[in-house]
Amino acid sequence: MEILLILAVLPAAWLLRYIYRLDPVEKEPAGLLGRLLILGAVACIPAVILEHLGMTYLMDGRLGYGIPSLLFENFIIVALSEEACKMVFLRLKTWNSSEFNYVFDGVVYAVFVSLGFAILENIGYVMEFGLGTAFVRAFTAIPGHAVFGLFMGCFYGFEKRASMGDHPASRIPFAICSLAVPVFCHGFYDFCASMPGDGFLFVFFGFLLLMVFVAAYLAKWMSKAAHQVHGGMPDQEVFATMEDERPVPPPFEEYTGGRTDYW
Repeated sequence: MEILLILAVLPAAWLLRYIYRLDPVEKEPAGLLGRLLILGAVACIPAVILEHLGMTYLMDGRLGYGIPSLLFENFIIVALSEEACKMVFLRLKTWNSSEFNYVFDGVVYAVFVSLGFAILENIGYVMEFGLGTAFVRAFTAIPGHAVFGLFMGCFYGFEKRASMGDHPASRIPFAICSLAVPVFCHGFYDFCASMPGDGFLFVFFGFLLLMVFVAAYLAKWMSKAAHQVHGGMPDQEVFATMEDERPVPPPFEEYTGGRTDYW
């Protein structure tokens, strides 16, 4: 049982460490990140309730039992329920936080909430279905939840930045995308996974790889840009200042005793 528990948690732990190390300027407090992980796990509770209610509605046969039913199940019952619950806890805990001062902070927060959700979900699946499930989900569901969280956090961070500007209403498109993009990605991921046939299997893995590559690029770009959410130093000047603060090595003559005729 201990081995299964470790295997259920380890992939998410590695991804959490990866995204934490990408934070370029100010590392987020461990206490805040720990609470976000817990809140992500807590988000499983309302998500399960909403999914149960949705499946009860679906079982009435009002949408039939074909593609429309699958689309409703995967995009609305599962994807919207889970991503909306993550978003609610993310906003409640971080929107007014004094620590939320860089756009990339939104990425860190959202990924921690998303992987807190994924860890609890994964423990349940692995404990029930065993080692094979742990291996498969380590390369599918866990990175999937991390990617959904990263997309959410990207738009969430820029929404925060827009809200601090001269035109707060400009935050609205970012707010919409912070939920709509992860819901679409999550829904399409689940829809492909639930469809029979090798064709959808290839689409599933192709889409997963595409999401991972896009998410990795976005994470590195946002980490390097270090956009601030309000005022202060312009984005790229943060790194210029960091460069200026590095110790300057002594002149070459100090290493050679003043002689420069060695060549």
